[in-house]
Amino acid sequence: MIGFVVLAWIIAPTAYYTNLWGSKAMPIVSNRVFTAHGYFYNVSAVLNSQLRLNETAYKNYGMLIDKDILTSSNLIIYIIICR
Repeated sequence: MIGFVVLAWIIAPTAYYTNLWGSKAMPIVSNRVFTAHGYFYNVSAVLNSQLRLNETAYKNYGMLIDKDILTSSNLIIYIIICR
């Protein structure tokens, strides 16, 4: 409980408001993925008609940035399983 309080109420807001790792480019809480510049990531722009990753389009569009590690890991697992 103490660890949660320290992380959620002290460390996370401090990291966000001091712009650690460019965090102010994105909201502190979101279920969306973003581009490196803070815009919403258009996932359909990197998928082909079978909803599989188009690696060329992904390289052109750029990496996705996600504040939520769980969402990132889910996307990576989806890409690996559906290949």
